[in-house]
Amino acid sequence: MAATQTPVGNVVEPQSYKQAISGPDADKWHGSMKSEYDSITGYNVYELVELPGGKNAISTKWVYKIKLDSENNPIKWKSRFVVRGFSQKPGVDYDLTHSPVASWRSIRLIMSMTAKEDYELFQFDYDTAFLNAKLEEDIYVQQPEGYHKGGHRMVWKLNKALYGLKQAPREWNKTVHQLMIKLGYRNLISDPCVYVKKTHTGRLMMIALYVDDSIVSVHKNDVQEWESDKKKISEVYPIKDLGECNWILNIKVIRDRQKRTITLSQQAYTERIAAKHGLEATRSVMTPAEDIDLWLPVAPAKLVELNSKDTTLYQSIVGELLYAANITRPDISFITGRLCQYMAKPYEHQLQAAKRVMRYLSQTAHYCIRFGDSAIAPKDSGLIAFSDSDYGECKETRRSTSGCLVVYNGDIIHWSSRKQKIVTTSTTEAEYVALGEAVKEIQWCRNWLSEVFGESMVGTMIIHEDNQATIQLAQFSDKVSQRTKHIDIRYHFLREVIAEGQVKLSWIESKNQLAAVLTKPLQGGTFKFICNKIIKTE
Repeated sequence: MAATQTPVGNVVEPQSYKQAISGPDADKWHGSMKSEYDSITGYNVYELVELPGGKNAISTKWVYKIKLDSENNPIKWKSRFVVRGFSQKPGVDYDLTHSPVASWRSIRLIMSMTAKEDYELFQFDYDTAFLNAKLEEDIYVQQPEGYHKGGHRMVWKLNKALYGLKQAPREWNKTVHQLMIKLGYRNLISDPCVYVKKTHTGRLMMIALYVDDSIVSVHKNDVQEWESDKKKISEVYPIKDLGECNWILNIKVIRDRQKRTITLSQQAYTERIAAKHGLEATRSVMTPAEDIDLWLPVAPAKLVELNSKDTTLYQSIVGELLYAANITRPDISFITGRLCQYMAKPYEHQLQAAKRVMRYLSQTAHYCIRFGDSAIAPKDSGLIAFSDSDYGECKETRRSTSGCLVVYNGDIIHWSSRKQKIVTTSTTEAEYVALGEAVKEIQWCRNWLSEVFGESMVGTMIIHEDNQATIQLAQFSDKVSQRTKHIDIRYHFLREVIAEGQVKLSWIESKNQLAAVLTKPLQGGTFKFICNKIIKTE
């Protein structure tokens, strides 16, 4: 079956070499493939050899990507020569593969501090990053289509990594880490891809590394020092200096220096994925989820399993929703998490639920996350969390859902919506388990801030909880009842941090419990009230 070209904005991305060289943008793809080939050759990535006996050459392919701006207009035709890493054999072609990237909690913390202190926010990326990472294994790969030399036994023996190799991200991370340490930066234990350095003025310079994309936060008086470091980096590895950060990872970064705010918007991404599925102009919906059971349809007799084509459609929609839910849209986090549970074998009513979320997302594409302009708490409020649970929410497993929202200086730093790993027997138990998970999340932020600013800069953390029985259970370590003694010990550690004064519990009315949006479908009025608090709708 011929590969179907993927529409992106008003153009299409070819799925094969044949489509690229025969399509309307053939000249652009020819140019981008030659640029990629020249880069690979220039970096001495391979040696052309005859495939040794007993060895297999890993298959390869061209991958084509059209980069868009914040208005979904094409700005670059990018060809990438990649290895089909799925055919690599563990212990033969690779050993360790893990490579860290900066977490979005870290990126949001950096954005929050940058907005508050009016720091400069720059962006750069490493050009053909993986081609700089040396390999330890002997790996042979097929030559690229359109650039084959010699007989059919001639292959490339790799000296350095190519995109698609399982170990490539890890090898690149090791390579760039050594450079950052040499330049005087240190990486955080809580997030190894965040590097900090004290400048000559005594202030901090922060860099977050996301594979080959980087953002830099630096005080205006230290820009010259950053320029010096950037020059040293470019002397070792070629980089693209993108100036002020305004577009990264499909996210638009909007800066208002006068108001000291930074806004993250995925409007262009949202509009693009909605248009891709034809859901951008369908009927209006007030909320992303109905208060229905996703396990079974409203009428069980109508349980219809999806065919392979619609299953792929479902997986595509949910995957795209997940990216938005994790980055700027906590309002769809709960329902997206539930939809993820049915990725392997979805049914028709679940596909309709996914389409409803996409319709809602399309209608609210302008919703965004803003730092420096919060309706939750004052700018100097420190670390605050909201913890909630909906008891027995999952009808299939009878497990509850934990919701957590972490705020720093009034800005949303992290949110999560997760099905609990145990079956609880009461609302108090469910809330207690959720509270334990919230403590872990807020402690991570505390550790991050302590590493950056020092322990003395981080005060007592406050967690808002709307269940009085849960607060009593957490505050009194000697209170063990027949109903709670079976709870796993990993959830009881929260009593220790409360006793030590690291965390303070604060009761909050259920109507003001912002984490409720992460645990259950909400009615229109309540849902809108919380959305107006946690995200910006203008």
